Amino acid sequence: MRKLAFPLAITYVLPLQVGRTSLEPDHLLPADRSPDRSYFDLVDRKLSMTPFDCGRIVVRPPFTGESSISIYSEAKQNDSLRYHITMRAAEESLWQASLGGVDPTKAEDIKIRQVDVVITADLANY
Repeated sequence: MRKLAFPLAITYVLPLQVGRTSLEPDHLLPADRSPDRSYFDLVDRKLSMTPFDCGRIVVRPPFTGESSISIYSEAKQNDSLRYHITMRAAEESLWQASLGGVDPTKAEDIKIRQVDVVITADLANY
């Protein structure tokens, strides 16, 4: 049986490995978002109204409204900075209202709630 193991491995396993490595890329490829571009543009237009020089996260849950949280600075009159956290949240799912991004105009009337809070510089730069 030992005499058959090596020829069997070369006959069956090696071609599988060679075929797999030659057909599949061995690096990460960027995701193709072009089919969903109208949806991502809609989310950006409705939820990304504030700057985000300290950071932003956009949350897209499957069945409830999308939301974004932005942390940003704002110059005051005395050349100092004031920092904000702003949350914008859609009351309904923009994805579902726009029929999966097919018709973004159907989601234009969805209400967006916004909450803005002033925070300290230490918290903004944490």
